[in-house]
Amino acid sequence: MNRLKKLRFLLLLLPLALFISILDGEILKGFLASGKLADHYSYIGLLVLAVVVIIYFVLQFDKKSNR
Repeated sequence: MNRLKKLRFLLLLLPLALFISILDGEILKGFLASGKLADHYSYIGLLVLAVVVIIYFVLQFDKKSNR
């Protein structure tokens, strides 16, 4: 059980890898090729949202591991 608790942080990597692969696929399809400003803002917004979510989960994980 202790070993499972130590490897819980790996569960954070799975959604991150899925997010990166989906975003990479959209970019390769030409998501930003149009040059529209709204596309670039949505891309930056997605990245900021992903970073906020990752930071939240890391802080929650750290809070639980300090108990």
